[in-house]
Amino acid sequence: MIDVPMTAPTTNGDRPLPRTTRPKGMLPSTWIDRSLHVEHVVGGAERTTSGILADLYPAGMILNVGGCRTLIAWETLATARLVAD
Repeated sequence: MIDVPMTAPTTNGDRPLPRTTRPKGMLPSTWIDRSLHVEHVVGGAERTTSGILADLYPAGMILNVGGCRTLIAWETLATARLVAD
């Protein structure tokens, strides 16, 4: 039998396609390499940071701030907005 992917199982016992279990990002991927203004909480105090969005990870976003890559965890994020180009 040839195992061909299908969108829905037929009634003869064929298996459906596996579902992807990747987490959905909180920010659109089109924001990568664009300038962001971010407000986040560190030790109970609110901080603001501006930088270029380098990448998105399940743990948080990676911003390029002054040449250094900085992880801002999703749990600490308050707001993230694009800076007008």
